[in-house]
Amino acid sequence: MQETIHDLCRECGGDAGTLTCAEVIRKYPAQICILVLQIDWTTRSTDALKSAKTDKTALLQAHKKEDSVLKELIAMTVTDLSPLNRTNVETLITIDVHQVDISNDLNKKKIKDPSDFEWMKQARFYWNYERDAAVISICDVDFDYNDEYLGCKERLVITPLTDRCYITLSQAIGMFLGGAPAGPAGTGKTETTKDMGRTLGIFVVVFNCSDQMDYKSLGKIYKGLAMAGCWVIKFVSHLLLCISNSRHFGECRDALTNSIGSILMSSVSLLNKLLAYCKHSVRDVLNSSSQMASQCISVPDAPTSLL
Repeated sequence: MQETIHDLCRECGGDAGTLTCAEVIRKYPAQICILVLQIDWTTRSTDALKSAKTDKTALLQAHKKEDSVLKELIAMTVTDLSPLNRTNVETLITIDVHQVDISNDLNKKKIKDPSDFEWMKQARFYWNYERDAAVISICDVDFDYNDEYLGCKERLVITPLTDRCYITLSQAIGMFLGGAPAGPAGTGKTETTKDMGRTLGIFVVVFNCSDQMDYKSLGKIYKGLAMAGCWVIKFVSHLLLCISNSRHFGECRDALTNSIGSILMSSVSLLNKLLAYCKHSVRDVLNSSSQMASQCISVPDAPTSLL
């Protein structure tokens, strides 16, 4: 599946800017249509910024072109579309509205350099022929498109807050760190993270990490991760914070390895026994891990105390 998506991405990289919206929708799946739209917009905006110093109307022309693409998509909504194509067109409109706003801002602020932060902070899409991959750039961090099949999914309206979340999370990933969006319930933390995953072509799975999880739900996660070819053990966040902040990382690493060694199984033949095993072992592992964290190290009140 990933090879098929990658082949379609390669093809769309060459077609970007040469096809109308209707032709793109007829030719490509919904996921690739979004990529075509974004690569086309990035290429057009980059070219306009490069020539803005000599051609004062370059950014205005780029904005008008993007506005005409949006109007073309809007006109398609009143035609006879299948439910799947209608969802696709609506998603393209959601994405293109944001792109029109960015083009308008660049023109109003008279940005004339592709290295200006007002342009660099945006999610920019390119097809890199040397790497043979679609590349998404956010500030100074580049991501290869993951080519996961995502289907025809609706996307969130992109706001300045969404842009700031993308910048923060991409910088964290670029430094091999993690991100934890915080805020009241229902403000879009999870959906924003999922939307960023779709932007990068990554399939995002959301599962509950509260104390309401039991051995059955944990077993299902382990079985799914095993079938995906990877193993992940989700410990309490307190333990991970302790380990990441510890000066004695070697001691904690050895203790952690001993604690979870009974769960990380290398043999696929033990997969069917994992669910029953979790019933007896997960509680012991979590308890021993928490005890290990409290015995090995203490978490300071402020990170500055570690310096």
